[in-house]
Amino acid sequence: HDYSRVFAVELLLALLDVDGLFRLRYRSFRSHVEARSVVEPAGYSAPRALAHALHALACAQVTNRRVRPMVAGYFKDMWTHLRAVRPLLRRGARLAYVVGNVRHAGVMVPVDSILVSLARRAGYRFEGAWMDGRRRKFLSGSRLIENLIIIFQKQADRLDAYLNSVLQTCRCPSQSDCV
Repeated sequence: HDYSRVFAVELLLALLDVDGLFRLRYRSFRSHVEARSVVEPAGYSAPRALAHALHALACAQVTNRRVRPMVAGYFKDMWTHLRAVRPLLRRGARLAYVVGNVRHAGVMVPVDSILVSLARRAGYRFEGAWMDGRRRKFLSGSRLIENLIIIFQKQADRLDAYLNSVLQTCRCPSQSDCV
C-alpha cells in the first residue's frame, strides 16, 4: 500500500511539503507502483516461490505494467531491510511483521512464505505465524484471507561469537568503549 497517499493530508500538515511527499513516495518500500528502485541489493536472489509468481505475472494479463517490478522490488527492499537491521539487533532479538498474501491478475503471491525464505537466508529463524483476526482481505470473490503476524528471531553467527569473545575479555568501563 502507498501510505504516503493514504496519509498525504497528515504528512503535508505536519511534516512535509509537496516535494517532500513525492520524494517519500518514490523512495519508500516498493509496496506500491509509484515507488522507484534506488539501488540493487547485494547478495539477493529471488526465492523459488517469488520466481514462480513473477513468471506467472509475466504471462498474465496484468493491467498495470508496473505491478511485476513492484512485486519483485518489494522483496528486494525486504531483503535489504532484513540485512540492514540485523547488525542492530542483539542475538536472540525478535522481529514481527504483519503481512498478507496478494493476488494480481489472478496470480497469487505468497508474501508470507517468500518473506520466511528471505529471512532465513538473512540469518533469522522462523518462529511462527499467527492470524491477525482484526484485518481481513477478500481475494477472488468470497475467499477470505487474514493477515498474518510473522515472527523471526535473530540467529547467532560467527561474527557474533567473535564479538562476544572480544567483549568478554574487554576490561573497558563500558562495552561501548571496546568497539
